[in-house]
Amino acid sequence: MSRATFGYVVALVVCVVGVFVILERGTKLTAPPDLSGEWQILDTGGTLGETLIVHQSGQFIRLNFQGGLKLNVKMVSPVAADKSEAATSATTRRAMEMKFVGDGWTLTALGAGAEGPLICRLAGPEDEHHGFTVTRPILEEPTQPDPLADASPSNTVVADAP
Repeated sequence: MSRATFGYVVALVVCVVGVFVILERGTKLTAPPDLSGEWQILDTGGTLGETLIVHQSGQFIRLNFQGGLKLNVKMVSPVAADKSEAATSATTRRAMEMKFVGDGWTLTALGAGAEGPLICRLAGPEDEHHGFTVTRPILEEPTQPDPLADASPSNTVVADAP
């Protein structure tokens, strides 16, 4: 075997081993929960407003409160509060605790899951604290008339059997 062939074989083996290492480590990673969109704020005393718009890119989150407060935070710990086997089954909703930090603020959110509702505590500079609950707004589905509701015997066509 020539030196060039040996070099190519070594390079190929290193690349293949590298791919397997990347795939093995990647299987342990999970995406952060999706929190983006509009949330309704409850229990704030009106200082933060009635809505919260969340923009998310991975673990980086922009919080736009209707009351004017805008925060750029990073999710530092999405943690399942109950890690038992029963809690991880598809039929059981598991509790989740998330912590965000940035711009001198710390936001802790606790709820049944990322879909809400979430009980939040926002602590900021100069001992500024807010406790509130956020939930996804309930969208009313448009009501459409039932096309079969107007069917009367005079409007119904019945085919005769041969």
